[in-house]
Amino acid sequence: MFELVRKNRNFRNFWYGQLISQLGDRIHTLAVIWLVYSWYNSGAAVGAVLIAATLPAFLVSPFAGNILDKYDRKKILILSDVVRSVFVAGLAILSFFEMVNLPIILFFTVIISIGAAFFNPATMAIMPSLVKKEELTQANAFYQLSINASAALGFMVGSGLIALIGVTAAFSINCVSFLLSAFFVFRIVYKHIPGHIKTNFIEDFKEGWKVTKGIPLIVKLFGPIVVINFFLAALFILVPVFAEGVFNKGSAGMGMMMTGLTLGMFIGALLMSKGQLKFKTQYLLFFSLLFIGMAFFVMSFVQNFYLHLLMYALVGISLNISNISLMALFQKIVPNEVRGKVFGLLTSASVSSQPISYGIMGLITDVATPSAILLFCAFALTLTSLYFLIIKELKLV
Repeated sequence: MFELVRKNRNFRNFWYGQLISQLGDRIHTLAVIWLVYSWYNSGAAVGAVLIAATLPAFLVSPFAGNILDKYDRKKILILSDVVRSVFVAGLAILSFFEMVNLPIILFFTVIISIGAAFFNPATMAIMPSLVKKEELTQANAFYQLSINASAALGFMVGSGLIALIGVTAAFSINCVSFLLSAFFVFRIVYKHIPGHIKTNFIEDFKEGWKVTKGIPLIVKLFGPIVVINFFLAALFILVPVFAEGVFNKGSAGMGMMMTGLTLGMFIGALLMSKGQLKFKTQYLLFFSLLFIGMAFFVMSFVQNFYLHLLMYALVGISLNISNISLMALFQKIVPNEVRGKVFGLLTSASVSSQPISYGIMGLITDVATPSAILLFCAFALTLTSLYFLIIKELKLV
């Protein structure tokens, strides 16, 4: 399983950087969500923070995708890491002097999210340049496997840091993790082949959309990607609500629930990296989403903390199976010279419904029971899973 990392220096450095960055990022995320929920005891307040974390990605990603095709993707990765490190350091300083409030959290979250809007599609676009085409599924699986393990550790460590030291330590660790990520990306040997340099943003956007429309399979997957992200977003709103409001487990319970999710994602990536799931992409997408819907059903009816942990793990397993399948599929069918544009559009599409969901679900959480919300989402996700069975183009890949 580690053969690819051992033999491929570029992928190894890429992997090291993301491993460390994900650790710091998850500690940071847990600290922000817990801090805001402890202030307001409100799903709407948590939703506001999550909107700030996702809306910039929706607005900026198409523009970022065009930049990624024109300019060196390696340098963009480094710059986005360094910029985020600086702003997270500022947040840590304000937290140390007890000058943090909700508007400040929202401002810094938006800035960090803008950096991620460049960074995330850049990682997808650069991956095919680091490994061979036949290694893409394995590379994506191993990449997800590693960062999920790191993320699970981050949530566990984060809950302990919050309880023992406070959120300032969490922010400080994330600041250092971004700098280490930039260092390892700097070590990658990569030659960027630019796309059309002289076109403007509007022309680039039209070109990216034209290429995307020219691949029927991608067009048909846009809809379900948006719907799935809308209903999955409810899970993140409900984490502090269940952990504190239902199970009375505090920040430790919240950390355990998020750890269950990421450990599940680790298992899903492990299965994909070892090639254990030798099903067609169509069936992997169908069954993974069906199992997510089933997990939501179970959690809506049974209020047991440890059963919820198990269901979060099932969601994580299924989610990563579908994510890895989709990433490898898109990387194989999208030409290199327009990957930035297309992945920017895909990133924008995938997060387009999340800010809306965070806003709606956050407000609903304050007036409806968490079980009712989960039950509604379960029906929607189960119905969406059936759509994958009728896409003709998926049968050919």
